[in-house]
Amino acid sequence: MFGCRTATEFKELTGNSFPGLVHPEDVKRVQWEIHSQVKESDRNMDYIRYRIIRKDGEIRWIDDVGHLETSEYIDGPSMFYVFIQDVTDEMTEAEKEYLFRYRRTWCRENVSRTGCCNQTNLSRAGYAH
Repeated sequence: MFGCRTATEFKELTGNSFPGLVHPEDVKRVQWEIHSQVKESDRNMDYIRYRIIRKDGEIRWIDDVGHLETSEYIDGPSMFYVFIQDVTDEMTEAEKEYLFRYRRTWCRENVSRTGCCNQTNLSRAGYAH
């Protein structure tokens, strides 16, 4: 999916972190949405669609279903399970347009927190229509 041949390449590409998986223009929105959905879910679940950048530079769309696993018996960090699927080829232009509009609205409402959104960057990042 990410175009890496080895786990080492994948770790280098992503910085060995979840935010490193996500397209830089989507990171803050994705983190905010995941946090909000898990907080509101009685099962600690989230569903989100975002972009990745493969090793070869190609931008792909991903569906992500996550689950925050917590335990009262374990001290320390919780485990977050994430299942992802490349949905680029299944997406219609209408879906991409919707996500573009959603991204613009989210950026407009949250630009003071993100500092990442402007029309040039949105177009360059694959949200142009």
